[in-house]
Amino acid sequence: MIATKILLTGATGFVGGSVIEALAKRQDHFQAFCIYKGVPGPFLDNRFTWIECDLSDASACASLMMKLQPTHCIHLAWDVPPQEFWHSLKNVDWIYYSVALFKAFANHGGKVFLGAGSIAEYDWSATMLGEQDTPLIPATLYGETKRSLYSILNHVKRTHFPHTALLWARIGHFFGEFQPQQKLFSRLFKSLETRESLAVMPPDIRRPYAHVKHLGEALIRATFALDQDLIFNIGASQSYSLREIVETLAEGVQKDTSPIIYGGYRPPVSEPFDFKISMERFEQAVGWSIPDTFSEDAVAFAQNLKKNCVQK
Repeated sequence: MIATKILLTGATGFVGGSVIEALAKRQDHFQAFCIYKGVPGPFLDNRFTWIECDLSDASACASLMMKLQPTHCIHLAWDVPPQEFWHSLKNVDWIYYSVALFKAFANHGGKVFLGAGSIAEYDWSATMLGEQDTPLIPATLYGETKRSLYSILNHVKRTHFPHTALLWARIGHFFGEFQPQQKLFSRLFKSLETRESLAVMPPDIRRPYAHVKHLGEALIRATFALDQDLIFNIGASQSYSLREIVETLAEGVQKDTSPIIYGGYRPPVSEPFDFKISMERFEQAVGWSIPDTFSEDAVAFAQNLKKNCVQK
């Protein structure tokens, strides 16, 4: 009998793929139910089952939970277009879908529910984003709905489902080969490779970036290690200037950085010059830290995208 049954939503997404990759490397006995809508992911081995389900259908979710009775749930699904997600009203819809999912999971004996929060829940004027000290003052609807979702889930859990542990991961900045094309690293690669001009923020802006493979590993480690309520950050411990990011990617494609126009882009939301993410709580709870492999990962990212372009 399989003791650990993991339900993964958003399985075909950018983060979901990294979670599946991390799961596939483990030797634990588990069954993973990978939820998708549209096109399933690739077959890996008999520990993984792809199941199509529309998470906006509460009755379908409840029926699925009754049938599968998963012990763990990693909830990543949050279907909002990359260009619109900061202020889209779809963010509000996902509060309803996520609460219904949690209720169905807990109703059928679910033990550990891990929800994907965001560092956008914090007041970004702080130089260090920490779970205990940084105020939760989101600047966007996206950040506000993530903050509100945790608050609702926490109240529901404490009042009705004390047996279910609620883990809340406030996720930072990550990049990877399968990220949306509208994301920074993809846009930078395209500009460097095609030599098309790209306006970006000032070169000294700093952001804590890590490869998404480390995020997948972090989420899986938390899922297997933690069985008590906990809010924790997941992000890179080191920050890198935009100039450093551009130059590292340029090294990967062996091109100069002349197409990049610094200071010519104004972001849709007010962003700080620099901030860091406190990872102390996660590291103490899980006994693992995200390695600082940014340079190697960024070069490999650019080289892999370049190789794929050549093959196509």
